[in-house]
Amino acid sequence: KMFAHGAERFCFRCYEFKKDAESRQERVGPVLVAKESRYEEHLVQSDFHKTFCRVQEKAIALTVAFNRRCGGPDAWKVSYLSPIVYTVREDTYPNGIAYIWCEPKLD
Repeated sequence: KMFAHGAERFCFRCYEFKKDAESRQERVGPVLVAKESRYEEHLVQSDFHKTFCRVQEKAIALTVAFNRRCGGPDAWKVSYLSPIVYTVREDTYPNGIAYIWCEPKLD
């Protein structure tokens, strides 16, 4: 169920699960926000997400340099979330596969 949307993406709560030996599922890891593209052609293009990941990783590196240069208390520090791109297999997507951008949910 979508809980928010922006100009380019729909946002959903997302969880990772693992199965045990009896095929029971257990939720693991942090709560994530899955961001699905509004545009169907972007759902099936992994390169679309690779570009966003490169930009995000560059922003993370710049914030580390910025924080180091500025000094000051932790309250002044800037940070970015590291993205994760999942390959989702689901019959409702074109060709049964989509690429979904995820990041940790902020409280």
